[in-house]
Amino acid sequence: MTYDFNTNIDLIEKYIDGSVNDEEKTIVEELLNNNADLQEEYEYMRMAVESVKIAALHKQVGNIAEAYKEGKNNTTVTNSKPAKVRSMGFYAMRAAAAIVVVSASYIAIQYATITPDKLYASAFEDYNPSITRGVSKGTDIEQLYKMGNWDGVLSAVSNESLPKEKFLAGVSALQLNKADVAADYFNQVIETNKTLSEKPYTQESEFYLALALIRLQNYDAAKKLVNTIKANPEHAYYNQAKKISTFKTTLLSFKK
Repeated sequence: MTYDFNTNIDLIEKYIDGSVNDEEKTIVEELLNNNADLQEEYEYMRMAVESVKIAALHKQVGNIAEAYKEGKNNTTVTNSKPAKVRSMGFYAMRAAAAIVVVSASYIAIQYATITPDKLYASAFEDYNPSITRGVSKGTDIEQLYKMGNWDGVLSAVSNESLPKEKFLAGVSALQLNKADVAADYFNQVIETNKTLSEKPYTQESEFYLALALIRLQNYDAAKKLVNTIKANPEHAYYNQAKKISTFKTTLLSFKK
């Protein structure tokens, strides 16, 4: 099944507020059962909605309490001992406070601790060039890459280089913490391949470009690219992209 994240998020919002029909409810529940990342987004959205509802309830209870105090001040005091009664508002207020504190604390901790480097590291993995049968060494750039000579790769690459070589140059730039240079090479591969029937290293470039964009703090572009990869279970980096939390990416965008 393919997942369109933007469409699904809209559908989940309706699911949370109870405005879905039976067919949509079945679709959402199936999506949540089969997509852990989407389920994570659902939990965050549900907590946010509950917090808003509880805040409104807290205000309502506060208004009741104020009205109660005013009524009490206007009541003649007698010697009779009143029965000890705790209204549902009291318990609702306590529950509301507890849930708001827990939700807010969790989000605050995530907000305080998440950094571009942490999000980047959660999904980055070294790229190991595949060995092509019948080819013993590969190009000079491939050899430099395999030796971990990142600067050598960047010196050797040119406009005439193959898509694979430009892709390796992009990964080498990431290894040297040159995210802007990396993004440029990945974009070159993607753009060049748009005119080709075969698109070598396009999917690799898409994933590593998303990582470069996180390093560059271009979170909106990174999130859009990651969601495109997550929407295609056949994508070579589908499972790796799932490690990049949309929620954490959004939090980082608030910290800019």
